Amino acid sequence: MNTIKTQAQITRISSRVDGGLGLGIVTPELTTTEKAEFMELHNQLVDLVITPLDFAPEDTVAIDAGLEGKSPSQRLRAVLYVLWSQKQTGDFEVYYRSQMEKLIEHFKNKLD
Repeated sequence: MNTIKTQAQITRISSRVDGGLGLGIVTPELTTTEKAEFMELHNQLVDLVITPLDFAPEDTVAIDAGLEGKSPSQRLRAVLYVLWSQKQTGDFEVYYRSQMEKLIEHFKNKLD
């Protein structure tokens, strides 16, 4: 895989349940080869540097938290939240504790 450097425009910003952001980015017209380079990066972790073209950057804001930094328990909680929001059954904290108890009992039953 290669490093890609191009101009782009952020066209959509959405808030995610886990506290992150989802970004929609539009590139200039690309050749088939350039499109393939982007497609190879689909679902890959990448470093991202955003430098506005209209303004001289005063300073670089470094965000050190990586996507891989989310713990398995945080990932499970986020998935349970999305599942709960699709069902909309009562209070999330009650739902979360109930689902966690079911998981705990499931694995406890596997113990010798």
